[in-house]
Amino acid sequence: MRYYGTIYTAAPPGTGVGITVGQADRMLAHRTAENDCMNRGGAPCRLVSEFTFACAAVAHGVRQSPGTAIMTSDPSTFRLHVVGHGMANTRADAEYDAMSDCNRRDRGLTCGIVRSECSGR
Repeated sequence: MRYYGTIYTAAPPGTGVGITVGQADRMLAHRTAENDCMNRGGAPCRLVSEFTFACAAVAHGVRQSPGTAIMTSDPSTFRLHVVGHGMANTRADAEYDAMSDCNRRDRGLTCGIVRSECSGR
């Protein structure tokens, strides 16, 4: 049997992320990830990847907001510029791929994993 995964994200500056892994029904994988993304404040969300790997990860690349003294975890202190994603058979490899993708997209950003999921299959 084939299992599906999908990643949906909001376009920056939206921060929504939806990930589904290990789903037997391809269309359900899409609906679940898209709804998850929209429920996390990301409407409208778009498909960034469909895959059959066991794990997926998403990294956000941010820059300090103008007029702030320091960048913290408070969203008012930073702006999201890019979204990187990765898929692999292990969480560590998926996260590594997501961070690499984020760092490749724009120099000078602070990239960090915002979500990773693995199937139990």
